[in-house]
Amino acid sequence: MSGHDRTLMGYLGFDWFLDIPMVAEGRVIGVIAFAGPARQKLSKSERDFLERITRQVSGSVQNRQLLKEVESERNTARTLQQETEGLNQLLKRIAPMEDLDEIMAEVIRFSEEAYDIGVYSLYSVDNEEKQMHALSMNFPDHISAEDRKHIMDTPIPLDFRGGAFTMAYRRSPRYSYYRTVNPAPLPSIEQFVTEKYGITNMVVYP
Repeated sequence: MSGHDRTLMGYLGFDWFLDIPMVAEGRVIGVIAFAGPARQKLSKSERDFLERITRQVSGSVQNRQLLKEVESERNTARTLQQETEGLNQLLKRIAPMEDLDEIMAEVIRFSEEAYDIGVYSLYSVDNEEKQMHALSMNFPDHISAEDRKHIMDTPIPLDFRGGAFTMAYRRSPRYSYYRTVNPAPLPSIEQFVTEKYGITNMVVYP
């Protein structure tokens, strides 16, 4: 008996307990613990009875787990269908558009409604100059006009080893996801944006 079991028995005032594994289709899916106050030892017939109960419960638990898995798969399929329908509607809306800011406004509106993602920055790559230039972005309301101009006018260097955008550029076609953003190794413009925006995580797609 483990120390944890002894502590639990003492705390709950149990004198005995019986652990029976719940087995379904040859695998253990759980454990039932029977316990009680002081009494004579459980007879074999009593233990067998509790084991039969456990087998019945095992079947019910397995059925419940299967139902939950089926429901989870249905929910996933339903979500994927809704996302696909929403994406198709988005593509139809932006197809006739020519203005990049107008297109991105529709895209970010969709991502904000679907995933609560409401800020983006779109850059083009100048391979000759080894830098990226801002094409379109939306700003949080608290960003001043002066800071917005500075962000739009300042290119991101591609030869900066620790840059978030540089990493995405080098890892193409894979995206780069930063669960926690550390401004220290970033180029100065990315540090500026990170601190001004208050960014804690971000994802960058090539």
